[in-house]
Amino acid sequence: MRSHSRWLLALLCLCGCSRTSPPSVKPREEGASTTAARSPDAPLSKAALDAVRKRAMYIVDAERAAIGATDLLLAMEERDESKLEFFLTVPRGDTWYGLFGKLDDQGTFVPGYAFRSPRAVPEKMEPMPLSALPADFSAEARAVRTATQRAYATHGRRQLNPVVYAEEGALSVYVLQGFNERGLYVLGGDFRFDFSRDGRKVLEEVALHKSIIPVDLREDSEGQRPEAIVHSHVLFPGPVETEWALLMLYPELNALYVTGLDSRWMYAMHPDGRVRIIDAKREKAVDPE
Repeated sequence: MRSHSRWLLALLCLCGCSRTSPPSVKPREEGASTTAARSPDAPLSKAALDAVRKRAMYIVDAERAAIGATDLLLAMEERDESKLEFFLTVPRGDTWYGLFGKLDDQGTFVPGYAFRSPRAVPEKMEPMPLSALPADFSAEARAVRTATQRAYATHGRRQLNPVVYAEEGALSVYVLQGFNERGLYVLGGDFRFDFSRDGRKVLEEVALHKSIIPVDLREDSEGQRPEAIVHSHVLFPGPVETEWALLMLYPELNALYVTGLDSRWMYAMHPDGRVRIIDAKREKAVDPE
């Protein structure tokens, strides 16, 4: 994820991963879902799928804001690298804020560079004076550092994309695996961490897939490429917001089909936000209720 700026973001995140060991927290039990549970004989409800779609669209906007802010930083002829320990993108009101900075020994975030964009157009970032920042972002920065530490400890990949979710009174951080080779994509290896409001305590750690899933869409020797992706690396009874966001960000993936190994239901997701439910038992598509 994240165009040419991914390498810089990965390095920034992992600067924060090198200082302290992450705290211990009990992960959510395998198969526990963030959406309403249903009987194995029934697919996910329309309300449950809408909730996943809403979070996916939030992640898409956060990623676009991150790309816009990072591109502006990279375009700066002179920048102080000592100020670039952390990067985070956080919405406040009708504005996205893209922030580069570091945490001091007390865990206070010290911004070095700041950018902002309208909430409705996240990629339209512009530089802003640090004095105009509306609030302290220390809680979010602390949460990002801990979340990226834990994700790195699990999979050992340095390309990580943290997404701060600060809505509805919650503070969570999604960590997605990054990539930068054209035609090669990475699904899975992703997490959601829920934090206390001050960002100091992990309340819950949720692995969203069983493993990292490489997706190769490069043309083969006959000039062909896959038309869709199917995977069963699932821990939940349906799609999750991170994989749906990936599909929205990269429409060339065409479609993503998600099912459990013993599940009757398959979910066909599309880049425009549509989802179809396929009943494998009856071999037909059904509408969510």
